[in-house]
Amino acid sequence: DLAWQRAANGWGPVERDRSVNTQAAGDGRPITLDGRVYDKGLGVHAPSDVEYFLGGRCSTVTSDVGVDDEVTSSAASVTFEIWADGAKVAESGVIRAASPTQTLTADVTGATTVRLVVTTAGDGTNSDHADWADARLTCA
Repeated sequence: DLAWQRAANGWGPVERDRSVNTQAAGDGRPITLDGRVYDKGLGVHAPSDVEYFLGGRCSTVTSDVGVDDEVTSSAASVTFEIWADGAKVAESGVIRAASPTQTLTADVTGATTVRLVVTTAGDGTNSDHADWADARLTCA
């Protein structure tokens, strides 16, 4: 629910609490990973980069991550990264459409900004619909 400072997305806009579908805002479906539907999160398409201002008051970022269940193509592959003040503090490794959901957690204690980044895993953007499901910050 936190407003981002800036957002870039490889296909259409970043979707709040929805998956990315086509290029129109708000046209996504519920975020779904491994059959579990999430009420909250970000739907993106690689490459994407969403930045938030934390002002040094938060300690952790945690999110379930994966390729949305709407993707049936085996070509989908992404990596999820969390950056704090310009330093990478967590990375998922390559996740494909058939990969199980991962939980990614990062220590961002004292960071002014955090970036949620999804890459193409180096093999193009085909079907790279990625979800930051139930993304949450622990803050003072």
